[in-house]
Amino acid sequence: MDKKDNDYNIKTKEKSNDSDSDNKIARTAKEIQKAHIEHLMNRIDKPIVLPENKGVVLKPPKDFIRNVQGSSAGAGSGEFHVYRALRRKELTRLKLMEEEIKHEQDQKEFDEKMNKLKEIEDKKTEKRRKKRQKQKESKKRKLMKEEEK
Repeated sequence: MDKKDNDYNIKTKEKSNDSDSDNKIARTAKEIQKAHIEHLMNRIDKPIVLPENKGVVLKPPKDFIRNVQGSSAGAGSGEFHVYRALRRKELTRLKLMEEEIKHEQDQKEFDEKMNKLKEIEDKKTEKRRKKRQKQKESKKRKLMKEEEK
């Protein structure tokens, strides 16, 4: 690592009585975190890159699948382990596909529900707006009648 990238690390073995010295002893986690934040704030112009969560990514199934017999008669001692491994991978792949479909359905239902609620709220808001406008106009009419008298 570069010294520049690692200069916020606090030396723990050397003690120093100077308050302005760069060699400080990290006594607590708070001091370590403070030093790290100060280091970041000193280099505020440098962008921070945060990794994105891409979720679970499965390898596509292999094009060539061995012609494996089942786990019963006719299979050799090693064939069962190959069969079991392939079966486990396939079941995992199917399970993740089902979870993805379920997640999409749940998201679709949630979006539909939110749209319905938004429509209901918009209708209520419009009704209340009309009521307020009507009250405002009636006050204006009342004031105009009083001024005419």
